[in-house]
Amino acid sequence: MIFNIYLIDSQGDKKSGGYEAVEKAQLDWYRTTREQLKNENGKYIPSMLFQHIPLCEYYNLLKKTGRFSKGAVRAYRTHKNNWYTLSDNCEENGVFLEPPSIPDVNSGEFDAISEKDDVIAVFAGHDHKNSFIGKYKNIIMGCTPCAGFNEYGNGIYRGVRIIEIDEDNVTAFKTRVVTYSDLGFTKLKNPVKDFLYRHFPASIDAGLILFRNVFICFVIAAVLLYLLFLYRR
Repeated sequence: MIFNIYLIDSQGDKKSGGYEAVEKAQLDWYRTTREQLKNENGKYIPSMLFQHIPLCEYYNLLKKTGRFSKGAVRAYRTHKNNWYTLSDNCEENGVFLEPPSIPDVNSGEFDAISEKDDVIAVFAGHDHKNSFIGKYKNIIMGCTPCAGFNEYGNGIYRGVRIIEIDEDNVTAFKTRVVTYSDLGFTKLKNPVKDFLYRHFPASIDAGLILFRNVFICFVIAAVLLYLLFLYRR
């Protein structure tokens, strides 16, 4: 055996908001499976891990910056009120348009998969507009954008991540994102629907911020109109 793929159920929404963390039983399963593969093959097997929700350590691929910095993205919950851009640990052509929606609690998943250097890369989705890739410690970490049009996404820059593995050197894999734009698409069939999807808040926290900003703008507009009314009387 020269290569292995792990698929982990990264749970889902918490009743109180946010996202559940990967459970200890899942990490125990990973460690047990890792050791079994070693016993069967005489060595740890190079592996990739795929799951939906990003690990907490995805924020280690980001750089905290000022609110008005070019490309700055606002984070929520555990990173509330902080603004980020991609760090120098990421490839230059990465797309970063929304904060990684990570679990509120770090259950130690990254520590587990980095113990024996068998997991060489981890890929997640969940944040439909992001498609960056970088390296933290000994693991390459990547995001895959949304490919379908029934959810929010990044217009014709939706796509898929392709991973090319050489069986003679599996650790030197190549990966790239292929978008609809790359395939020659220049416009959308339902541009209005996509516009709404693109600008609709991706989380409750983002929605609350949007609602607050709209309310403030409404109040300011109402005050200005009232002052204008008084002035014209």
